Amino acid sequence: MATTGVNARGLVPARRQDGQPPAAANMYPTGSNTNILMLGDLVFYDANRKVQRYQNAITTANAPAALGAVIGLFDENRKPLTHVADKKISVSASGYVLVCDDPDTLFEAEILASVGPSNMGQFVTIVTGAPVTANGNGGQRVASPVATAAGHPLQIYSLAPTEVDRVGGSANNVLVRISNHVFRRATRIQGPLEAADA
Repeated sequence: MATTGVNARGLVPARRQDGQPPAAANMYPTGSNTNILMLGDLVFYDANRKVQRYQNAITTANAPAALGAVIGLFDENRKPLTHVADKKISVSASGYVLVCDDPDTLFEAEILASVGPSNMGQFVTIVTGAPVTANGNGGQRVASPVATAAGHPLQIYSLAPTEVDRVGGSANNVLVRISNHVFRRATRIQGPLEAADA
């Protein structure tokens, strides 16, 4: 059992791989959104260079490279949604998001499966849970780990330091890295490199 409890918060920037704090986030436009955008959501660029939410339906070898995780929400005038009751950017709405887009960032995320040290280096994708609009949290988690990278943009780096017992269990929090990143395509620490990911 996880020592952190069950609390899906999406991807939360934890640190860089070199131990430094996460890099500054950058602002990106949204538009013609196919899904709502909320804090913690993993995002990618669409064909129009607008940020879109990465969905659990994207699990093919030709899946888009991930850009990073949303850490700030703004309206079409770049005003923060801090004091708005329904903190999200709606489907088809225009707005802006702050994205932690550094390829070396490690994100803390809750995983659905029971994982431990033997799962380090395996690949995962996003599973979208119930959003919490009051605090702007999209509720994404990561799925069960697999050995094959195709369609799985994230890679398990370690158990999260918040898991104080440091052993495997259900609903553990893990640190993940984006292994198929917009700015650093298809970098794999372990596992095969699929031709479609290159």
